[in-house]
Amino acid sequence: MTLSDRAGEIACPVLVCDADDDAFFKGQPEALARALGRRATHKVFRQEDSASAHCHVGASDLMNSTVLGWFEDTLADARVMAAA
Repeated sequence: MTLSDRAGEIACPVLVCDADDDAFFKGQPEALARALGRRATHKVFRQEDSASAHCHVGASDLMNSTVLGWFEDTLADARVMAAA
């Protein structure tokens, strides 16, 4: 499965999470973020955060706060743009 030919059809903001030590999909999140361009927020979880494994195993608090923080910021930006 690939999104390489579909990335241009995605119009909404996208949080693309990545892991330094991902054993399964290394490089794919970065490629997707690059294909999405400005629509993407590319977040790389690192060893220093204890979140560098696939699915950020062992760092669910950090992962959840990152995802929910991104949603909060993205929705706030959308509200500001809608009010303008």
